[in-house]
Amino acid sequence: MSIPLSICIPTYNREKYLRELLDNILHQLKNIKNSNVEICISDNASTDNTQQMVLQYQKTYTNINYFRWNKNMGADNNYLKVVEIAHGAYCWLFGSDDMISNGGIAKILSEIKENHDIYLVNNIVCDINMTPLKKPEIIKHSIKTKIFNFDTENKLLYYLKSLNNSMGIFTYLSVIIVKKQQWNLIKFDISFIGTAYAHSYILLSMLKNNITLKYIDDYIVLYRGCNDSFATQGMVNRIKIDCDGYKILFNTVFHRKNDKIINCYKKILKRTWSHNTLSSIYEMLSDNNDRKLLISITKETHNSLLIYSMSFFYHIYRKFLKKFLQKTNIHQKLVELLFYK
Repeated sequence: MSIPLSICIPTYNREKYLRELLDNILHQLKNIKNSNVEICISDNASTDNTQQMVLQYQKTYTNINYFRWNKNMGADNNYLKVVEIAHGAYCWLFGSDDMISNGGIAKILSEIKENHDIYLVNNIVCDINMTPLKKPEIIKHSIKTKIFNFDTENKLLYYLKSLNNSMGIFTYLSVIIVKKQQWNLIKFDISFIGTAYAHSYILLSMLKNNITLKYIDDYIVLYRGCNDSFATQGMVNRIKIDCDGYKILFNTVFHRKNDKIINCYKKILKRTWSHNTLSSIYEMLSDNNDRKLLISITKETHNSLLIYSMSFFYHIYRKFLKKFLQKTNIHQKLVELLFYK
């Protein structure tokens, strides 16, 4: 019996959350007749009890395919490996600390029967305990479920301009389902090892092969916030990963001479890391070197003067206005406006 879908989970030292995800997936599969869904796990030489935990699950569930590196090979190699070991026609790339909403797997199994090359779904942003916080949309609100194709540059530009954030350029694993046959057609550029965006290179390259992408505006993924493994070196370095990664992606895949597409990249980065967010981060930084680095890495896409001026406002807000406003109904509305837009 063929395997229609492999849920591909790269992981490192996330035993607790991986266990929750496996239970989440297996519970849904019990309610799907003849699903034949494979669960693939690529373990980047975790030092916790991930290996023992997965091996225990394998004794009961034969659909779990587990690979473990002898040493940590970095995120990019782990992303590539988990797709390599998959046997499914489609691979659902999935973060090991996220969850799938009830009925999500059944929904994807139904959707992939349409045989598109890439599927994108929305996610609900949660806190570390999976309490829902907000529901961002990958595509602009006016566009509902839609099929995109990319046989002309104008169609590619239309897609890029419709994006609300960088998830539409494949930076966040858990919202991506990809046809493995198309993935395998892309010749990988090894210079992307170490960028954290090896998978994004392959997926963006696929857009040049006249593929079809279906955007599904359902909220199928629960994103666990406050647990970003790339933020362990601080928020400035986290932003640098994105700025450097997006830039090399677009310059390499679409060539630096294509100004229309490069301008789209800059606008996507602005939407992902808004001036509001950068100004708030700048104001909270105590190290002047970090502040200089933040301005340096965002100078091509953001207005430094606006970051300076808005950070001054945040300073005044936190120092003088916050305690007063917390006593009024204004505070929550102001927080939503400043920090969640």
